[in-house]
This record gives sequence, structure tokens and C-alpha cells, in this order.
Amino acid sequence: MAAKRKGQPPVAPLPAGYKELLESLKARIRSAQVRAALAANRELVLLYWQIGREILQRQQQEGWGAKVVERLARDLKREFPEMKGFSPRVTVQVGQRIMPLPPGMLRLLRAARRVPLRPAKPPHTPW
Repeated sequence: MAAKRKGQPPVAPLPAGYKELLESLKARIRSAQVRAALAANRELVLLYWQIGREILQRQQQEGWGAKVVERLARDLKREFPEMKGFSPRVTVQVGQRIMPLPPGMLRLLRAARRVPLRPAKPPHTPW
């Protein structure tokens, strides 16, 4: 005779296909989590590149110096404390040393924003 577990209801037998469905759902959830993280990273790469480009343009066209960029970094950090990359040092470096994206990368990043993340095809369930 099996020992009873104190404080927990008895475990009912699982219906046919339950384990397969559970594994399929877990795999789809993990896949969606990875796709969401990749999409977020693409967006952040594009955002930081655009910020750097705008800072560089202001420095070249309007003569912005390091003090203005440092102030901009502090203001952004104050407004978005949870985001990394807005320290004065990093923002100055981004503005001064912006590197061009590889050919076609900006186009790919923009196109990726328009592509919906499609969920995996749901498994056939017999019940």
C-alpha cells in the first residue's frame, strides 16, 4: 500500500497524451521566451546605434561637447534607471566612436521589427 502524503490531495491518474502535451507546451513556452529575448536585443542594438548616431550628428553639426553629452547621459539615466548603457562614459564613447552597422544590418534590424513572431504549430490533441 502506498503511503499517503500529508496535506496533499491524492494524485489522480493522468489522461492519455497529457505528458506529451505538457512537454510540447513547455517547449513552445521556452521557444517563445527565447524569441522574445532575441527580439528585445535586436531592438536595443538598433536603439543604442540610433542614439549614438544622433549624438554624433549633434556633435558634428551643432558643436556639442562632452559636457552636453554627459548631461544627456545623466538625464537619460535618471529617467530610465533600469536600463544599462546610459552612463556618461558610455554615452560619450557611443557618440564619439559610433561604428557604422555592417552593410545591410540596419535594413535587417528594421525588417525584423515588422516580422511577427509566429507561435509553433499547436500539437494535435486527441481529446
